[in-house]
Amino acid sequence: IPIVRVIEAIEGPIAVTECAESDVACEHETSCGVRANWQRINRAVHDALAAISIADMTSPSIGGARLVPLLRSAQEAETRRSLSSVRGRPR
Repeated sequence: IPIVRVIEAIEGPIAVTECAESDVACEHETSCGVRANWQRINRAVHDALAAISIADMTSPSIGGARLVPLLRSAQEAETRRSLSSVRGRPR
């Protein structure tokens, strides 16, 4: 089962912006120069999620490449935030 189906079943259609998933008009439509780009990005995200199955998510690697861990410990996240603040970067 592709991950995209799981996400769509729980969250609904995948859309980076409202206009990316349908022909919904917004107040900026007449002057929007990036709608086609958002739709292109949305298709790329959808296709990437469609290419990953639940089985893929349970294995430690895909095609020999290691997956990048996305979760950090709370302590590591706080340390990184503190370092960013010290360096003058916003949290």
